[in-house]
Amino acid sequence: MRRIIKIIIIVLLCASVYYKYFFYYDHENGCAIKITPSFEMSNTTIKNAIEVLKYGSPEEYKNLCTNIDTISTDVSCGGFGGGCYEHTPRRITISTSGRKLLITAAIITHETCHAVQDKENRTMDENECYKASDRALDTLAEF
Repeated sequence: MRRIIKIIIIVLLCASVYYKYFFYYDHENGCAIKITPSFEMSNTTIKNAIEVLKYGSPEEYKNLCTNIDTISTDVSCGGFGGGCYEHTPRRITISTSGRKLLITAAIITHETCHAVQDKENRTMDENECYKASDRALDTLAEF
């Protein structure tokens, strides 16, 4: 019996660590996003940036939740502190190395924009996505 209790405790502990660091969930808005582990240890920054979008830029938050189900936190093709969308549906890559919270939220917005462009079979237009991230930054700065 003690062995079963220990196993249950270990499973619960593992599940809580996974939820805390590798998963963003907002039941109220139907938003669930996996956050992959990386050597940057940036998952908390990603989760906080998503929360900033939720309250500071609800439109961009909805866009993120609708179009992205995984955020990879590895060093992206944009390098340290950048982001990347590599034609993998519903997945973006974000590096938060040395980045502030609002900048991370803007990078998430930018890469989500590329995911939407790809989903809609449109040309990858950097200007459109820079405008989206600038709009998000302006909205968040006012918030």
